[in-house]
Amino acid sequence: MTFWQRFMRILGSLLVILVALVLMSGAGEAYPIIILVYGFSLFFSGISRLFFFFTMSKNMVGGKLDLYRGVFLIDIGVFTLSLHSIPHLYVLLYLTGMLGFYGIVEILGALDSRRLQGHWMMQMARGIGSILIMFLCLFFLNSPDTAVIIYALGLIYTSILRIISAFRNTNIIAIQ
Repeated sequence: MTFWQRFMRILGSLLVILVALVLMSGAGEAYPIIILVYGFSLFFSGISRLFFFFTMSKNMVGGKLDLYRGVFLIDIGVFTLSLHSIPHLYVLLYLTGMLGFYGIVEILGALDSRRLQGHWMMQMARGIGSILIMFLCLFFLNSPDTAVIIYALGLIYTSILRIISAFRNTNIIAIQ
């Protein structure tokens, strides 16, 4: 991981912690904030993937995967931004579903890294923590304020683990 990647990971994680603290302070009014932050982050992540595709990976092996990811992320971001006028229960179900999907992807990535003898324990901890927070949010679905606080604590948990993993030494393979 380069210095710039480490810096962006730490900065992004600190911004997520800040958003989580704002969510915890105004749990009842937090749904529009959650939708805006989550939708715009997905949208701009998709834009950056498309920018990378058109500038770098267009002619690379497997480069079309960046195109598909970018279009998918933009689509999910626009869909998330359109959720502002539906009941909060459905928004919470959508967000916990996305959190569960993130946890499953992290667990599968950790199992793959374990098979390849890589760093896998931090990634597995993030995945298991995301799945547990999803189940806690679903358990407290009848109390939306409590569910938002649990969701914010989950954001803080994953952000702290991302900051810790940013400081981990990574091996750089040089091809001569």
